[in-house]
Amino acid sequence: MEPDDRHCPRCGHLQRGTLVVRAVPEPETPPTPPRPQPKASRPLLGQGGIGPRMIALIAAAVLVLVFVVGLSLGRIISSGAGGGPNTAALTSPSAVAPAVVTPTPSAGASSTPTPSPASAAQFARVNASISARCSLANGCPISGTFRNQGSGRGPGTARFELTSEDGATTFASCTAPIPETDPGGTAQASCSANSQELANYFRDNPGAVVHLKTSP
Repeated sequence: MEPDDRHCPRCGHLQRGTLVVRAVPEPETPPTPPRPQPKASRPLLGQGGIGPRMIALIAAAVLVLVFVVGLSLGRIISSGAGGGPNTAALTSPSAVAPAVVTPTPSAGASSTPTPSPASAAQFARVNASISARCSLANGCPISGTFRNQGSGRGPGTARFELTSEDGATTFASCTAPIPETDPGGTAQASCSANSQELANYFRDNPGAVVHLKTSP
């Protein structure tokens, strides 16, 4: 009942005595304990994390790798800048006069023409020789005379080879076009045979002998 009520709100009974008001204390609510904050997990070595020691090892390995690569590049660059004996032989202007042996064409070789697929002309070699001094830089200039033994006018191609004395090793070769020639006529063809093998052969053997082979 309220302090000013004289009748009971439920039964209507008149209250004659002194109204005693008792306060019922409310139940105390226990304080809410603080929620524990999650601790930051520290990655451990071997459990998916990388520790300071592992980072230091990786950095040291990278430095060693960079040093090795730089050292290798330095050696390659220094060796390329220094050059070698083969480069000097190619650029050397000194001339070498090798003994050249031109085999005498046999009767069968001179009488057997090689047909040219591009025309009816068939050429046979009349003669061939090294026309000038050989050098390490320019090789050997070669020229030859060829006769058209075919039935018609046409061009051809001549191939020159410089070989060893036994003919087993070919040091250099070149090809030259034979101009259109009438049947029974002759024409000239020339080119320069040069290669690294020929330059090395002349440099290592000052008195070298090379043989000239020709095929029209």
